[in-house]
Amino acid sequence: MNVKEEFIDWIYKNSNPNLSSLGRETISKNIDESNEFFDRDIMEVNHSDYNEMRKYLREELYQKDTPFDKFSAGVASGRPKALLGKENYLKFLKEKFSSGKREVNYWIFQGSPEIYDVERALRAGHLKSWKVAAHKDKIKPGDKIILWQTGERAGCYALAEVISEVGKVSEEEYEKSYYKNGRSDGEAVDRVKIRIQLYLADYPVLWEDIKELPEFETFKAGNQGTNFSATKEEYLSIKDIGEGKSRSYYHEVKRQFPKEKVEQFLNILRQFVKKFNLAPNDDRISFNVRPERRRLVFIIGNRYALMIQKRRTDTEFSFISSKVLSDDHGKFNNYTGETEMYWNKVDNLKDFQDFIEEGFRIELERQNKTPYKKFIDPVFVRHIYNPKSDMKTIHLNGNTVYKLSMGTFLKTKEYRQQDLISYFEENHLGVMHKNTANNQGENFQHQVQEGDLVYITYGKDKLGALCKVVGEAQELGEEIDNKIGEEGYLGRRLEILAAPKTNHTRSLVHDKRSWLPSGFSTLVEIPDLREANELLFSPYYGVKVWKKEEDLLIEERSTDTEEVKKTARSLNRILYGPPGTGKTFQLQDKYFKEFTVQETSLTREQYLENIVSDLKWWQAAAIALLDHKRSKVTDIVSHELLRIKTKLSNSKNLNATLWGYLQHYTVPECEYVKVAARSSNPIFHKDENSVWEVKEDLLEQFYPEAYSILEEVKNYHPNSDKQIKNYEFVTFHQSFSYEDFIEGIKPNLDEEENNVSYRIEDGIFKKMCLKADADRENQYALFIDEINRGNVSSIFGELITLIEDDKRLGEENELRIKLPYSKTELGVPPNLHIIGTMNTADRSVEALDTALRRRFVFEEIMPQPELLRDIEFNGFNLEELLRNINERIEALLDRDHTIGHSYFIKIDDGDSEALQEAFENKIIPLLQEYFYHDYEKIALILGEGFIERRDAKLKFAKFSKIDLPEVLPSYHLREIEDIESAVRILLNREDEAGE
Repeated sequence: MNVKEEFIDWIYKNSNPNLSSLGRETISKNIDESNEFFDRDIMEVNHSDYNEMRKYLREELYQKDTPFDKFSAGVASGRPKALLGKENYLKFLKEKFSSGKREVNYWIFQGSPEIYDVERALRAGHLKSWKVAAHKDKIKPGDKIILWQTGERAGCYALAEVISEVGKVSEEEYEKSYYKNGRSDGEAVDRVKIRIQLYLADYPVLWEDIKELPEFETFKAGNQGTNFSATKEEYLSIKDIGEGKSRSYYHEVKRQFPKEKVEQFLNILRQFVKKFNLAPNDDRISFNVRPERRRLVFIIGNRYALMIQKRRTDTEFSFISSKVLSDDHGKFNNYTGETEMYWNKVDNLKDFQDFIEEGFRIELERQNKTPYKKFIDPVFVRHIYNPKSDMKTIHLNGNTVYKLSMGTFLKTKEYRQQDLISYFEENHLGVMHKNTANNQGENFQHQVQEGDLVYITYGKDKLGALCKVVGEAQELGEEIDNKIGEEGYLGRRLEILAAPKTNHTRSLVHDKRSWLPSGFSTLVEIPDLREANELLFSPYYGVKVWKKEEDLLIEERSTDTEEVKKTARSLNRILYGPPGTGKTFQLQDKYFKEFTVQETSLTREQYLENIVSDLKWWQAAAIALLDHKRSKVTDIVSHELLRIKTKLSNSKNLNATLWGYLQHYTVPECEYVKVAARSSNPIFHKDENSVWEVKEDLLEQFYPEAYSILEEVKNYHPNSDKQIKNYEFVTFHQSFSYEDFIEGIKPNLDEEENNVSYRIEDGIFKKMCLKADADRENQYALFIDEINRGNVSSIFGELITLIEDDKRLGEENELRIKLPYSKTELGVPPNLHIIGTMNTADRSVEALDTALRRRFVFEEIMPQPELLRDIEFNGFNLEELLRNINERIEALLDRDHTIGHSYFIKIDDGDSEALQEAFENKIIPLLQEYFYHDYEKIALILGEGFIERRDAKLKFAKFSKIDLPEVLPSYHLREIEDIESAVRILLNREDEAGE
């Protein structure tokens, strides 16, 4: 709501005479002029955000030397600042919104499917407001809503928040389209705007799910009406149930507990169900997960029987018993009020197992059925009743498994109307266009073989079956081509092996690797079955896929699965190994692809982010003014390029930042800008009404690229052949610093020499943090080559703590720090990966900074001589050559200094010239460095074909009474005439050397 007029009224009633004696127009003008200096409309305030506004203004109003500070000082001795300060506007906001500090209320907003299609509106993201017929004076911004639909499938289809006051609101046209038989209210009626907080339309929490739960005994939904009061317990219960319906949170919650404590909890349950012969489907028991409250619960009847819960940093156990066994305890009473059992809270279960078992037994005998059974967590159950016993296994037997995305048939409106997906599913068809880019269409026809597996995905919102390919690629026929409206689509017959247990994969939406559902690809081979089983096949299909029987046996012997998960998912990773093992190649070949997307897969906003990330503030402002022609600052900041620029920066005050750049690049003849130090490349002009424009004659001279960029922005046509790289690559070295990596003070090199100035410039890591934070739907990466060559403690500085997975933005232990130069706060987003390489010949992993070692997962990349097996020479191949060299290096030095296969990998069969060049330019220089030119040791590695011994022939001058020193033979590099003969000597095949 806009509180400007109400604030002015308040001034006349409450303020000092200096302000209350002013005319209304004067005060209004001062407020409007002041508002231009802030990056938001400071008069737009609601109950839900007034505290945030007060905090924002307290920070902004009292900063020195800002554009607003200078403006205020020039208006009636600081009147604007006084007007907005703690004795006036800040005080007004506190009085208006915080008196009594209204608590959040909970409501049921109810609709009928015969009148309004709530489900369809939710799926389209078009439910933005709701009619209010009752409680109009009580429903306020910040209140929580249970969106309830009546009818045969009565239930909660979303949870939401009120974001406006009740008032006359007209529905948007797109909202009206969901009324049945045109039954829209038409004219504006009392409504509130709402924001969806938990989408449940695909898996609603139905009345039949909750009607037996005690917290819903007085639930008011289903009565005649639109708006009813609800309770916090009802809201939170639906929230927990809704979050758990579409996926298991068991592993997510379990990981928060110390391993020894959670095993203690699980072992008690395993022993109990075994001793009392309790089946998983026993009606009296349930195994539930409450992610909101970070707890795992075993329930008997209506009562919690055993629970493990995280409270802040502590892990707490609670259990039922017939006696009081701890100081912190509660009671279970029967319907007459008599105490039957006790609820004990302890930090260790070790001494209470007999009491716990007795309590379980008493409750089992008392109870017949639990109402919580319908919320049982199947993964939790499998962990109690041996998870491996019911997991189906599929062996590929030499075949391959692929992802096949058919998302275009779900995302395109015309295809949805034709219901093509139903046709393809009924006929067991996998479908793809034969000309799909990057050879994917070609691979669909020819590379994918009968017997291969595909899992079908339609993006995050729909998951198809896991299937076996049982037919060749065939045309779909004229009827289907006509429905699609395009020729060229091919189908392959499929046999369903496993249907999805969950209809969508929204929990994987942030993982954009190409083989996962949200990755930007149509057909791609699954690269790592172990990881695919963990993330996709096991949780979503209830199966595991293996290449052969031996893989399953190895997997079943694995005892540290949690560590495997940590390694697979860690955001910070270092590839380490000796030189030449392909660490940088692996970055380029494996990781670069994971963070590269096609331009066609980007939304318009993501496309613009890619453009704006390379623009300076004045350049973005110039393009915005070129588009708007003449505008005030408040209009310029609303331009889409400036909004995105703000997202990609950490400017605390957009208006102030923009004012600074506009004034600095203002033409010198402009009398309405008082800044003396201006750029030598001026392009802006401001008139007496504070309206800005860009001088196009000067723009063509100093920044002609603005025209082509504006053309790109206006005519957004993504190019399917263009790839967008969501990563940066940097190499650490001895002089690389914090200022290069995070932020530093740099000179303005584009200014005149006689006007030296400095600016705070973001480093590469800070830029990537801001970019990734502005686009949480995509994954980003910073690749750091030779990470061990820099002073890591100095380069990362205080941010070394923030890169930990659980310290990232939005995580449980989120941290932000204030940067020393800009004084702005920075956190590391959860979608920014840091992947480095290090050469162990330079520095071992053990010698690395301890803080760095703790925060990274290390992946060893060692020499792979087997890759050289097929490179043959006369009497040897390069595999045995590399194995012999490395075995000798490891014996004389260590494995960190062995030699990688990449030095030989590009050599062709019999190419002796290339082999000799590899020894002379790569292998021998490395060995000289390793052994500090100790040619005796190098001789033990390479042999007499490369090194020669020279006996000492030195004669010293005669001198009486001085003992002559012993002169030892020396070792020197031999000039190689026959490289193959030299290698055979190295391999101790002297008999073949002369052949």
